[in-house]
Amino acid sequence: MTPTAKVLLVDPDTALTGALAELFTALGEFTSIAVPNAAEAERIMATDGAIDMVLMATPLPETAPGQACAMIRGKGFKGPLILLRNQNSGPSPAPDGATDQISKPFRFTVLLARMRAQWRSHEQSDEAVVTIGPYAFQPAKRLLSANGKEDIKLTDKEAAIVRYLYRARGSAVARETLLEEVWGYNSGVTTHTLETHIYRLRQKIEPVEGEVTLLLTDQGGYSLVEENP
Repeated sequence: MTPTAKVLLVDPDTALTGALAELFTALGEFTSIAVPNAAEAERIMATDGAIDMVLMATPLPETAPGQACAMIRGKGFKGPLILLRNQNSGPSPAPDGATDQISKPFRFTVLLARMRAQWRSHEQSDEAVVTIGPYAFQPAKRLLSANGKEDIKLTDKEAAIVRYLYRARGSAVARETLLEEVWGYNSGVTTHTLETHIYRLRQKIEPVEGEVTLLLTDQGGYSLVEENP
């Protein structure tokens, strides 16, 4: 199973957003939610804390590019924001807040390559912060933070496990998949190694000592709950 990043598509062109959504679904690498304008994007950004990336048309009806970008960033969004430029708008520098831009019409393979590059760069940056249960997780710093609690520092392998399970969006990830993704192919690494790391990870991150409510054993593998336990 390929982990996914959740993309907010902001574009009044429903034919385009529908086609992109179908391609993302077939690819299995991204999921998406589509809205037609900046007002709807603002509503989603205010209520859905799981948005990882934004693809936004420019210009949008009744909204200047800089204004739309400022609105997205004003909601605390730190992820990649890629502008889909109207072919008639002419070349111009990307407004503050945008991390990349691509002109319409574009090849899906080109857009996909830019999205992957932006996502890889973001995951490795100090700006990356995602919500996991009661925690704010900073993958680059291997740090979990929660209000009123001491910060939790993870090891490299623990952080890699959490990051991979988070991107699975609540779905179970098989033990063999985690071994391959976190440790790589290594005949000397067994499921016992993974189980030991999971045990230690639970001791660190489970909100209630002795209870398993966040990092679950699920269908022969493991999953992270998507909501606060």
